[in-house]
Amino acid sequence: MEIEMKRLAPFGLAALASFAFMAPGAAAAADLALVIGNQDYQNAPDAVSARADTRAVADALAEHGYEVTLGTDLDRAEMRGRIAEFAARLDRDEAVDRVVVFYSGHTLTSGGINYLAPVDQGNDTLVEVMMDGVPLDLVLRLAGQEPGEAVVFIDGAQLSGFTAKAFAEPGLADIEAPDGVLVVSAAAPDRAIPRRSTGQSVFGRQVVDRFLAPGVRVSTAARDLRSPTWATGDTDSRLVLMPETTGRVRDRVEADTREDPDAAAPDQGAAVEQRLDLTKAERQTIQQNLTTLGYDTRGVEGIFGPGTRSALRRWQRANDLRQTGYLTSAQVALLNQQAVAKRPADTDEAQPTQPDPADTEAALELSRADRLSIEQRLSVLGFAPGQQDGSFDASTRRAIANYQRSRGHGATGYLDRQTVTAIMQETRDASDDIVEGAEALLNILRSLDN
Repeated sequence: MEIEMKRLAPFGLAALASFAFMAPGAAAAADLALVIGNQDYQNAPDAVSARADTRAVADALAEHGYEVTLGTDLDRAEMRGRIAEFAARLDRDEAVDRVVVFYSGHTLTSGGINYLAPVDQGNDTLVEVMMDGVPLDLVLRLAGQEPGEAVVFIDGAQLSGFTAKAFAEPGLADIEAPDGVLVVSAAAPDRAIPRRSTGQSVFGRQVVDRFLAPGVRVSTAARDLRSPTWATGDTDSRLVLMPETTGRVRDRVEADTREDPDAAAPDQGAAVEQRLDLTKAERQTIQQNLTTLGYDTRGVEGIFGPGTRSALRRWQRANDLRQTGYLTSAQVALLNQQAVAKRPADTDEAQPTQPDPADTEAALELSRADRLSIEQRLSVLGFAPGQQDGSFDASTRRAIANYQRSRGHGATGYLDRQTVTAIMQETRDASDDIVEGAEALLNILRSLDN
């Protein structure tokens, strides 16, 4: 990962302590975003997950007040039209606070130049490659009009793309970011990765959950990137893409829910929730969050049955929201914030009655291969375990504790069977590159299959 945060204060507690959010009543300049997802290609395999990622990113940005220029499955003319529209908005607004660009789809590189591919992109000739595609440099230069306030996300390094030719190859070559622009890619140049066949990609989730989380600095999110995600360039180390406080998030949730006609009735609320495309793991997290807050879902199995719907209605009533029993994306964010705020106190109270966590982990008899597998799986799930070498250091302990806390388990930083089983279950289909482990983990895998 190549990152330079050289414009202002470096990473660290001093820099974090110096930042203050904009006062709620202060006049805000425009926040602009360009979001493009091309999935249904005519001359290459589909870029699976592109539409789901684009929808999730665009929804998150719009909920926080961004003016989003959005396009999915764009051909050459449409893609250039959307980019021209975005450029016109940049020129129109004299004061721009933040600029976000997100592209998911195929890319091509020829002669060291990177091209974003529309759905009708051709690559049979050099003319097609260079005249059909949109140069990535164009998008970077547009973002560079707001130095220090711009982040560009690129998911174009997929394994299954255009056929390589003598004059062009799929994927990305080296990226030279303009001054003041941070570029975050799903993988480093010249590296290709698989996409998920359903739902959001790992990269798409990382963008929404980390970079677009309320109050999180871009510098912090970039510092904690997990492989193979890669970043280059520089930006203002104090930049926060979503400068929201908990109170303002709650106000937004309440206002959006009351004004959104889709949330007015349960059948319409179901359609809104369906568009969130929640995975089983995300549903389990929601159920665990409700349980943490005292709303019994009658199980944490990832299935939203009558128990979960009843718990949701009780939670919505307690928060003065419409009692539909179905969630909007803003409500998911609020629910998670409330649960995270409550868990530390619950954990501290429970710790004295627990056995020694180190003894519990030792009883698992994990081999070095088991530990390496756990480190790799934590990395896939977005919890940076440090060096992946089969040895649990301070970084690994911190990653384990963060995982446990996020899933509503006791955040000890040590493994128990519940934590290991949950990690294994969530990463069964994550990647072929993950070490399966030795006897201890293989036994757990076999138990999951039964």
